[in-house]
Amino acid sequence: MHVASVLESREQSRRRHVQPTPRVSCTFSGCTKTFSRSSNLTTHLKIHDVNREYPFQCSEALCGKKFTRRTDLRRHFNSVHAKARAFPCYFCTMSFARSDTRGR
Repeated sequence: MHVASVLESREQSRRRHVQPTPRVSCTFSGCTKTFSRSSNLTTHLKIHDVNREYPFQCSEALCGKKFTRRTDLRRHFNSVHAKARAFPCYFCTMSFARSDTRGR
């Protein structure tokens, strides 16, 4: 690869990380959510559907929370009811049920 090609590639990479990503907004009245991908907006718009079905229900006593996806039910059960804490903090002794909550 030529030096010019490497430099051009680095510049494209830098621009991609520095320039703000264009965002698409939810058009539902009162909703202020924005997304970097239109596919995420499409998925989000389903929460505004009053006829949306929730076929997966938590079986724990006194919970009964419902979900549209089996994976969301599984994540709920593991983090709320099973108290699974598989993600330890890098800086202290705390552990978290989800990797994305560890970084908050």
